Amino acid sequence: MAAPLKITHRAGIDDEVKIVNHANSPVCPRRMLELNPALGCQFQCAYCGIYALEKEFFGEVIVYDDFPQYLDDWLTGHKADNQNYYFYFSAKTDCFQPALIESGITLACLEILRKHEAEYFLVTKGGVPPREICDSMVAAKHLNQVIVSVTMPTEELREAIEPGAAPNRERLALAKFCVDNGIFVTASCCPVMPIGDQTYLKGIFEQLAAVGVKHFFFDFARLSREAVNNMIEHLPEHRESFERHYFTPEARTSRWHIRYRDVTIDKFQPPERFMLDAFRALEKCVSEVVPDATVSVCNHFSTANTLPGFNRRARAECISCMGQRFDKSSLTTSTPKDSQ
Repeated sequence: MAAPLKITHRAGIDDEVKIVNHANSPVCPRRMLELNPALGCQFQCAYCGIYALEKEFFGEVIVYDDFPQYLDDWLTGHKADNQNYYFYFSAKTDCFQPALIESGITLACLEILRKHEAEYFLVTKGGVPPREICDSMVAAKHLNQVIVSVTMPTEELREAIEPGAAPNRERLALAKFCVDNGIFVTASCCPVMPIGDQTYLKGIFEQLAAVGVKHFFFDFARLSREAVNNMIEHLPEHRESFERHYFTPEARTSRWHIRYRDVTIDKFQPPERFMLDAFRALEKCVSEVVPDATVSVCNHFSTANTLPGFNRRARAECISCMGQRFDKSSLTTSTPKDSQ
């Protein structure tokens, strides 16, 4: 189990948690805004692209107690334009971590989004939340989506690199709850890890299909050098594979500026050709398990020169590249058009 983190409650709102556009890639929709009521995350995933940039960075979760009021004020002030936005709750932490659930912040934010009829989706490695949160989500099922991050094929692997997150069985229970209650749910298989044949995820695909999940999203983690070494420490048997795919001149690199620490760090992804081949293998694997499922990758990968038409079936069903369902009326603005 992960070591307990220090939980700090902070009054006021500073620049680090203000509502901003989500811009993980150049093709992220401008309509998608982030809600981040905390800095830090109790789930402590070794590959985290936000907080595991340095080996010993985990240590504290800062909860912004005034965030629900800030969100309410923001939505009130933007009332005329609310239909032009949708919200990613929460992109830089997990809204189902204990610090946010036990403080009431998660429920308060969900209720405010529902009050304003604001569309949102959440991505989580948590299990089924308390009843009040479940009731709020079901009451807003015309507004929301849930993306369940389930990417570890075994509980042993999950315990090693996602020590504070919910066990796989609890995440599957959340996916089933969503399916049973009419909430659109996506399985986010991110990160895919370079540990041999990518069909190592077939078992979890089967479990997700058994609870009714019909859409799957794939991506590889963007890791700092320290984060790669952190993964190697947890999975020493895969050292050669991680080093070969992340520490190579062909790796894709991006610069990540950590505003609240004023530090800039290089983040790496495996070589593009390797990732594209893995996405195709994963698509084939899913089709064997769930023939009527749709799949997607970031539109940054699905282009005429890389994965032509990879996201086309999902898009035809109004599912975005990251697995969020959108209304047909916003087809031209919610998601960049998938290349032919």
